[in-house]
Amino acid sequence: MLPYDDLYYPDYDLGKFRYAVARYVKLLIRARWKYNPNFLTPKELAAWELADIDADKWTAPLLMEQAAHALGDLNWTFLPRCNSGGVLVTDHTTPAGRLIWAVVNLVPIEGDSKHNGALLHATQVLAAGKEVDWMALVRWDALPAIRADLDLLPHPAKDETGTRLENIESKLTALVEREIIKDWYTTEEFAKQVGKAEFTVRAWCRNGRVVAQKRRSGRGATSAWVVSHDELLRYQREGLLPVLPQSH
Repeated sequence: MLPYDDLYYPDYDLGKFRYAVARYVKLLIRARWKYNPNFLTPKELAAWELADIDADKWTAPLLMEQAAHALGDLNWTFLPRCNSGGVLVTDHTTPAGRLIWAVVNLVPIEGDSKHNGALLHATQVLAAGKEVDWMALVRWDALPAIRADLDLLPHPAKDETGTRLENIESKLTALVEREIIKDWYTTEEFAKQVGKAEFTVRAWCRNGRVVAQKRRSGRGATSAWVVSHDELLRYQREGLLPVLPQSH
């Protein structure tokens, strides 16, 4: 006999729940992979349908931002909470009941009613070219159990919600691919990529904190700073270059 008389039993479409959880976890995996490739085995990647992860065009900040939104949607739609914000007790003898608790506790619970503050903060950290504490951010050891319970739920039926999410992701991918294949970025474009103000990026260029070149801007003889894609990737991995000592 179960110890609770008021267990919560989900009454929503379990196929949609499966899709939402899988999408959320896959975004987290893809984000960490940008910094820690091979932290999962090929077999584990295949289980999450991520065998082609090395061809991923999305940046880590974008992936983390999308993961934060995915968690917010999960909390609003699928994860039941009482008036005080605590999660209702679920039946852990069922895959859905176990998944609810696993998803709720996968990352630290922070922020407003969407409880995705930890991921939003991680997005800002990554956009600033720094690395997050991946082990503290996500309970990666919970992934095998989450995958096993997801596989016990029905597949989602194709509907307007699933189709809309797929269309959004394909459009985002197209936008990201257009940005990534650029050889050079203006200071405005570079600033957007790293989440900084343009005047900050111009100062970095002047002071040698990022490797930049002057190019004709198309406005007469005026030239402007441009930063290569390779330098963008270096900055995202390593951050700013050290300040060079001034010669006397």
